[in-house]
Order: sequence, then structure tokens, then C-alpha cells
Amino acid sequence: MGDWIDEVVEAFSDALDVQTKQDRGLHRGDIVGVDRGLYEHYAVYVGDDRIIHYAGADDDFGGDVAIRESPFRDFLGEETTYFVCEFPESHKPPYKRQQFASSVMQDIRWLMDVFQESQYHLFSPEETVERAYSRLGERDYNLLTNNCEHFAIWCKTNISESWQVEELLGGDDILRLRMS
Repeated sequence: MGDWIDEVVEAFSDALDVQTKQDRGLHRGDIVGVDRGLYEHYAVYVGDDRIIHYAGADDDFGGDVAIRESPFRDFLGEETTYFVCEFPESHKPPYKRQQFASSVMQDIRWLMDVFQESQYHLFSPEETVERAYSRLGERDYNLLTNNCEHFAIWCKTNISESWQVEELLGGDDILRLRMS
């Protein structure tokens, strides 16, 4: 009789797990994020309740930071909510354009926008996942120029950018980072 109950519980658990995945609204190739309070952490959802992201061995910033594949639940950590990014058909900077005192700075900003627009490409879900897997194991993390958001956005759009860093540093500083 115990075997019968175990089979029913297992079948119920499997059905509940499938329903939970459907309720999440996650699709292979989605760029997902979780708000950690001081920052947002980003990843590529690769299916089967797994993500690929830049993270330490035990958490977002622990030792040995690398691009890793992890269970979605580990990505969430103690958080109970997450978001899925939506991307426009063409590259649009997520920040408001600022007026610069120097017309040279305006020209450089315009050129950077034109360059990014030419590089912007929305990859299919399969291509996005393939790009994420292509960098698995990479250990080139840099908070300002190659963080989890840079990685995830690049997988989807071919542009390595972090809206958080741009907002934190402002237009002029991020422009200098891009040019260096």
C-alpha cells in the first residue's frame, strides 16, 4: 500500500511542478532578473528550471566568479519574485539623453548610439541559449564592464551593456568606460 501512495504523491508532485513552470511565464532564451535590493542580478533562462549567469561558487559575489549553469531556485535565492526583460526591435538606450556642454561630447554620444544600433540584433530563444552556453566557464567578471547584466543582455542583443552601471555612473562616465 505504501508503494501506491508514493506513486500518487510523485505523480502529484510532477504535475504541480509542470503547472508551476507554466505559471512562471518563463520561456527558453528569456533574460530574467531578480532584485537583490542594492542591485539586480541577471541570467539567461535555458529551460528545465535552469539558468546561466555570472556568479560565485556559492552566491552572486562569492569566490571564483564565473559564468555558471544553476537551478532557477538557486538563482532566486531568498527572493520570491523575479522579472523577465522585454526587448524592443531596435536598440534604444534605457537612459534619458543628457545635454552635454561640449558639442564634441554630443557628437561622440551620437556616434556611440549609431554604432550600438548597428550592432543590435535580437537573437531567437535558441540562439540566445546557445550564446549563453558558449561562454560557460568564463572568469572575466568585472563589475563595471563585464557583469551578469552585460552577459545576459549580450546573449540576447549582441550588445554588452549594463543599464545599472550606466545609471550609477551617468552618461559621461560610461562613455569614457566604453571608449577605454
